[in-house]
Amino acid sequence: MPVHRQGQSGAVLLGSFDLAVSRFSGKPAPARDGPEWMQDAYSHEVISHGFWPGSGPLLEPAFYAYCVPEPAGSRLLR
Repeated sequence: MPVHRQGQSGAVLLGSFDLAVSRFSGKPAPARDGPEWMQDAYSHEVISHGFWPGSGPLLEPAFYAYCVPEPAGSRLLR
């Protein structure tokens, strides 16, 4: 269940089940390309990590993490 506090953006969760924690800095994120819903969903800086039990193309459980905007050089750390 999303927690809403005054001055923070809300969340809409569609079509999946996962356990996640997301932290928003409150700072606007740089504009991004893509559909309007994605531009709105990532309109503020966020770091998120969680657990996905698996479904669709990924049938095995997995942990995940992401940041918006992506930190410079982070793709080199794989």
